Amino acid sequence: MFASLVVLALIAVKPTAVVDAERLYVADADGTVRVWNRKTLEFDAAQTKKMNGDGLLAIARDGETLWGFDGSRAFTWDPNGARWDLQKGKPPPMPCSAFAVVGGKPVGTCGPGVHRFTDGKYWDAPEFNDQVKGRGFGEAPHAIAASGNVLAIGTGFGEWGGHLWLLDVSTGKWSKFYDSLGNAVGIAKTEKGWVVAWSMSHMMAHARLRLHDDAAKEVVAGAELRDRYVRTLTFDSESKAVVGLEQQDLVKVTEKLGLEKVQSAVGQVKYGPERNAVGVSPGIGSFIALGGGRYVIVGTSGPPLVVGGGKSVSLVAPSESKPDAGK
Repeated sequence: MFASLVVLALIAVKPTAVVDAERLYVADADGTVRVWNRKTLEFDAAQTKKMNGDGLLAIARDGETLWGFDGSRAFTWDPNGARWDLQKGKPPPMPCSAFAVVGGKPVGTCGPGVHRFTDGKYWDAPEFNDQVKGRGFGEAPHAIAASGNVLAIGTGFGEWGGHLWLLDVSTGKWSKFYDSLGNAVGIAKTEKGWVVAWSMSHMMAHARLRLHDDAAKEVVAGAELRDRYVRTLTFDSESKAVVGLEQQDLVKVTEKLGLEKVQSAVGQVKYGPERNAVGVSPGIGSFIALGGGRYVIVGTSGPPLVVGGGKSVSLVAPSESKPDAGK
């Protein structure tokens, strides 16, 4: 039985986070950017004040450049002038659900395709006709990542499975992989390829990790993991490991694409609602390595968490209410 896919006109952007040598930045997807000291995790009120006022929904980092997006425009941060500089470009043809920097240029998943802000180039996503038929990425991607000229997009349609889409912006070529049950909720780029977490929670939790090449083809598949739900992945360039969040546990991906527990019960990171099935969505906006065995979890609700080393720290700005942290 086929389900029809309808792309909504108005999309909620998820929170995003990036780090540089000194600071951790979190865009709450509501127009607010907050800043913490990367080492001490102290809230940086002065830098936070400087970076707000432009209504940015999301941020991304490319090399030494910090990018910001307000939904229709792209900005770069000028550390010397302490301001966001608007980049010349063209607005997207429709609302965007996620943002990234690919090949040094800002892009967004906007409607059933990818828009490049600098020149207005738009890549229509191909149609698909699997258990679900349609075009594009559903209401919003579950995961998004970039490496070189390639943008990776993970989607999910509840119990009807999901796709890994790869777009090479230098050629305009799309590639895809379809899983008839798993949703592509986590993507990490390694030297060997794209490690993707395919998870589903309909009736029972189920997960499988796969390694995909740059044509999205399966290179290696890990064992089926019953009663496990991998919510997100990231590549830790310091430890050269793929690390993830499996339910409420911090885990490391093994060479055989299994899971090794690093830290139990890092905190009550909420799941998100799943519209297409009796289950949940991962509820993760961003998951990044902070260095020193620490990781930042930014949920779609609740305060960000820094976990690792057996500790879990809730990042709450002084003006926020601490009793509700993590709930």
